Amino acid sequence: PLESKNKRFDGAGRIKNFGSELARRTIGSSRVCSRDLACEDHEQFLAEVDDLWNASRSGYVSTVERDAAYLNWKYYQHPVNHYMSYSVRSQSGLQGLMIARHDPEESVIADYCGPADDVRLMCELAAAVVEDLAHRKTVRIRCETTHPPMVEALKGAGFLASRHVSRFRVRSNTAESDILAGWFLMTGDSDNEMLPGLDAAAAKSSPDAHP
Repeated sequence: PLESKNKRFDGAGRIKNFGSELARRTIGSSRVCSRDLACEDHEQFLAEVDDLWNASRSGYVSTVERDAAYLNWKYYQHPVNHYMSYSVRSQSGLQGLMIARHDPEESVIADYCGPADDVRLMCELAAAVVEDLAHRKTVRIRCETTHPPMVEALKGAGFLASRHVSRFRVRSNTAESDILAGWFLMTGDSDNEMLPGLDAAAAKSSPDAHP
């Protein structure tokens, strides 16, 4: 796992009200090659995500199908946790997106959908997520991944290797030395990502809970 190198953010991000007004910024120096980056706070994923995934899926050896139906079910229809998506668009359409969850103590970058080897795009998205979550106030940001290009992108966005052991547990019936070889996994692929929210919800509904 990787986590942000800053123990606490000061919230002085360049993008204000990033999640509340669908704020946008432009990446690139010319209109021809410029790309818009936006945060969409609990919007439904549409057919453009299917197009993005269909164009990107061949770059992955083994991974979950990250189409609109799956991402809506996994994140926007989650019964407890609240997720936000960060997207990069150009004149040709949606280029990539990243999904995150804010928490005052530990925020999480949960998922990514886009080209498998576009480190610059991943880094732009990760940097935008960090900037927004810093503005919302959080102590640290965590992300787990098995994908080397994503690791490189996260490091470029200011993440360091975490001191904590990954909560991922993988079992295989084969004798391969590296059972994760070829797999693209992100934090949201683990059921453990749901546990903090479910534990908090259970605590609030407990008869022994106090206001």
